[in-house]
Amino acid sequence: MRINTNKFKETILKEFGTIDVAEDLKHQVLMVRDEYKRIRISAQVWWLDKGVWQPGKGYLLTGRQALSLATTMNSLTSGQDSDTPVDVVSRTQMYIVKVRQETQLLSIEKWWRKDTDSEWTFNKTLEIRLSDVPKFAEMLETAGASILNVR
Repeated sequence: MRINTNKFKETILKEFGTIDVAEDLKHQVLMVRDEYKRIRISAQVWWLDKGVWQPGKGYLLTGRQALSLATTMNSLTSGQDSDTPVDVVSRTQMYIVKVRQETQLLSIEKWWRKDTDSEWTFNKTLEIRLSDVPKFAEMLETAGASILNVR
C-alpha cells in the first residue's frame, strides 16, 4: 500500500484488518508508533488519490481505549437503545458512540480538553456502516489486546 507519508507521520508496525467501503475508500486498523515513540492503535479512514492512499479521519488510541470502543460498539449494535450515546472517557479525551438508524451508521465522536478543569471541545467524527461494525470492533479488540498482551 503506497501511502502519503507527508500526512501520515506514524510508522506502521502491524495491520489488523481492512474494510473496503468503496474502490477508493477503506477503514483500516493498524498498530503504529507515533512521533513520541509510543505504540498506538490507528482506527483510520483512507481514500485513494492518483494511486496513493491518503489518510482521512481517524483516531490514535491506547490499547485500553481500543478495547473499550470495541466493547461499546458491540453493545450498541446488539440491541441497546440506539438513541443513547455511550461514552468512553479518559481525563482529557472522550469518545461518544451512537447508532444513527436513519442512515444505518455508527458514529464515534471524539471530544478533548486540555486538562480536567477545561471544557470539552468537539474534535471529529468517524462513521462506520452498521453492517461493518462487528468486523471493525473485532479488529479494534484484537489490536487493543495485542498491545496489552491480554488475549
